Amino acid sequence: MEKAKAPLSLGDGWYPPEYDAETATHFIWNGHHSSLAINSNGVTALEFAVRRGVSSPSTVTIAFLDADRKTLSSETRELGQGETSIKVSVPQGAKQCVLQNDAFVPSMVTYGSVDIRALGLMFMRSVRVHEGTNIAELRFETAHTPNQSAGNTAKKKRRVSVIFPIYGNFYADRLLLAIASARAQEHVDIEIVVAEQGTTPTLEGKLDPSIVYLFQKHASGETMDDFNPGEIRNRAIAKASGDFIYTNDADALFMNTRFLEKSLEILEQNADMVLHRPPMRRLPLDNFDTFKKWVDERGLATAIASLNLNNEFLATTDHREREVKVAVSNSEGDLRVRTTSKEDFDRYMANVSLKKSEHVIWSEHVHYGGNFFRREQFESVGGYCERYLNWGCEDTDLQWKFKNTFNLQLFPKISMFTVLHLDHEKHYLIADMARRNEEILEQRKQRGVYRAIQEDKDSH
Repeated sequence: MEKAKAPLSLGDGWYPPEYDAETATHFIWNGHHSSLAINSNGVTALEFAVRRGVSSPSTVTIAFLDADRKTLSSETRELGQGETSIKVSVPQGAKQCVLQNDAFVPSMVTYGSVDIRALGLMFMRSVRVHEGTNIAELRFETAHTPNQSAGNTAKKKRRVSVIFPIYGNFYADRLLLAIASARAQEHVDIEIVVAEQGTTPTLEGKLDPSIVYLFQKHASGETMDDFNPGEIRNRAIAKASGDFIYTNDADALFMNTRFLEKSLEILEQNADMVLHRPPMRRLPLDNFDTFKKWVDERGLATAIASLNLNNEFLATTDHREREVKVAVSNSEGDLRVRTTSKEDFDRYMANVSLKKSEHVIWSEHVHYGGNFFRREQFESVGGYCERYLNWGCEDTDLQWKFKNTFNLQLFPKISMFTVLHLDHEKHYLIADMARRNEEILEQRKQRGVYRAIQEDKDSH
């Protein structure tokens, strides 16, 4: 497996690339120029794509140099607002491609990642560089033919590791249902990893032997005000063996047995993509016992199929009309929809002290903890930040890093990708800790994503 690529935090001057020695292409940054070294033979074409959110005109000059740094060819193209794609032929003997953009600024922070895939009769290498509204993607076509056995035409199953982190006094009955829904996934080589953080290993010897289980001793207080969600997730993913990782929660079920298969197809067709926040329905707390009984008597698949889905935010075991209050907001361009029951809403409005505990009253319409990515993508952004304690922000932080380094996309909003949240009491959520975490996230954003990535790599 190719090792993850470190981010490049470069100022003026040439810097050595932080890639593996065997990597065939790499970026280095020098003020207004970015330079691509072409080390492999057979590169025939280069495609340069830039998506710009600014309307001011700009140009990019693409030059190819030989081994003595003499110019073999050079051309200048105009760049406007939106997306522009430039494809150029690579002259024979080219060893370096230099890109000069008059809109770039010195001391810019860049990030590069290389993905190598066999596509038909060519290898394709892609490199992405980010800076503000400029996102450059370079694709290289080569004449090499992948070595494939003539008799081996079957598609290899890629392993997906599903991660379940749990803390202290968790809801074991919900976890076991969530694990059952993961084990029911079809057409995927699946691995389940359960990582527990607490005072004693409550699940030791109680899980199926095929499930990877690890325990981290952590003597938290009764309110669990110091458990570390980022740390236990990092430990779980380090233990996992899958090429792809899906991060789940112990109270979230897959409603469709082909969720992972279809999600994996999307990622395999888009080498740079990360999926996050699948659509979610909630099973009300007062419906859980009935649902659990259905599972015991009818099996999980039948129990899920028997749920009433008349309300777009809920999945219930009865046909009682339930009034749901909906709050819609826009956070950094992302539509955020939160729901609560009429009873909880009335209680929230009548009690001034609850104004500081919105996260206890309201529930999201997507699963914020649901992320699907390649292992090397996770490693390249430094994994989860381990500065967040108790609840909140560790997933938002990871998704922020993904958004600035890869093609982060929401799961499609269709029933295939909908998950079921098994509601429970939120006794462990602490308002002061949530606000502290939000402050940490905001500070990290102000310092910049590449500094945050390096900090996370240095810390674990």
